[in-house]
Amino acid sequence: MLCRAHLPSPCLLLGVWMLLVGGPTVSAAEPNSEPAPLDRLSSVERLYLENGDQLTGRSRSVDDGRLRWELTPERELLIPVEWIARLEIGSPPPPPPPPPSPLEESTVSAPAAPESTEAAADDESFFIAWFDRLETWAAGTWNSFQSLTRRLQIGGQFLDGNTQTDLLDVITEFEKGTPTHVRQVDVGGQWGRSNNRQTANRWFVNSNFDWPVSEDSSWIVFVTSKNEYNAMQNLDYRGTISSGGGYRFFFEPKKRLIARFGPAFTVEVFHDPAQDRLTPDLFGELEVRWPLRPRMQFEERFRIQPSLLDFELVRIFSTTGLLWDLDEKDRWKLRLGLQYNYNSQPNPGRVPNDYISTISLMYLRK
Repeated sequence: MLCRAHLPSPCLLLGVWMLLVGGPTVSAAEPNSEPAPLDRLSSVERLYLENGDQLTGRSRSVDDGRLRWELTPERELLIPVEWIARLEIGSPPPPPPPPPSPLEESTVSAPAAPESTEAAADDESFFIAWFDRLETWAAGTWNSFQSLTRRLQIGGQFLDGNTQTDLLDVITEFEKGTPTHVRQVDVGGQWGRSNNRQTANRWFVNSNFDWPVSEDSSWIVFVTSKNEYNAMQNLDYRGTISSGGGYRFFFEPKKRLIARFGPAFTVEVFHDPAQDRLTPDLFGELEVRWPLRPRMQFEERFRIQPSLLDFELVRIFSTTGLLWDLDEKDRWKLRLGLQYNYNSQPNPGRVPNDYISTISLMYLRK
C-alpha cells in the first residue's frame, strides 16, 4: 500500500514524492482497468480529507477501498476512502472576461452605489455637529463683542438739490480691563462727497494698553499703536508705535485725566507724488473725560509727535467732543465733535491743516 494510516498527511507526502521523482502515475489497479478518460472541462472536484487537507482535481475510480484521484493529466494519487471527509463537485470556473475596449471605457461608467442609510445618518450628524459648533462660536463672539464694546457712534449729513453733500462718520470704541489695567481699541473713519467731488475719506485703527507700575500706583506703563489712511492728504498709510510711561491724575468711570509720554517711531507712505518717510519721534498724549453738568460731558484726546531728526517736522492730532445725555440711563447721547490734524510737512500739493466737525448719535454701553 502506498499510503499508510499512521502517517499524519499521507497524500501530501506522496504528492511531494511524485513531484520529486517525476516517475509514472502511481496506481494499484491493473493496466487494463483504466476507465475511459473524462471530459476535462466537464467538472471541477474538491476533495476534503479528515486531517484538513484539500485537493483539487478529478476522481477517476474506486478500487479496493482506495480512491484514484487525478491531480493533473500525468499525476494521480491512491487515497484510502477512510481518509476522505467529503467530495464536492462543481462547474469549471468561467473564463475571465475580456478587457473593455477604449471606446467602452470612455462611454460606460459604473453605476453609482446608492448611499446607505448609515452614511446618510453620519452626514446628518456631521452637519448637526458643525452647525452646533458654528452657533456656539457665534454666541461666544457676540458675547465678547458686547463685553468689549464701550460705545458705538454714527453721524452724518445728507443734502440733495442745489447742494449735494453726503458725509458719514462712524466710530466704534472697544475697552476692557480691571480697575487698574485698561485695553482700548478704536476703529472708525469719515467718508464724504459734495457735488460728486470727494471731500473726506479717512479711516483709522488705534490701540492702547495701560497698566500700573505697582499696585495702587498712579504711575503707569503704556504701549500704543496708531494706524491711519487719509485719501485727502494723499496718505496711503501712517503708522506710529510707542511705549513709555504715564501718570493717572484721575481714573474714574466718568472722570479721567491721563498723560502718556515716550519715544515713538512713525512711518508714512504718500502718493501723488510717491514718497516714504520714516522718523523717530517723541510721543505725548493727553486723555480727558470730564463731566461739565449733570447731563453734559467733555472729552478730549490730544496727541503731539515732534520728530527727533527734523525739528521742523511736527504732527498734531486732536479729537474733541461735547456729549449730552438723551435718556435717564446715560446710554443714548448726542455728540458734537471736532477733529484737527496737523502735519508741518505735508505731501506736495496738500495743506498742513485738516478740520472735520461732526454731529453724531452715540450709544454708550459702559
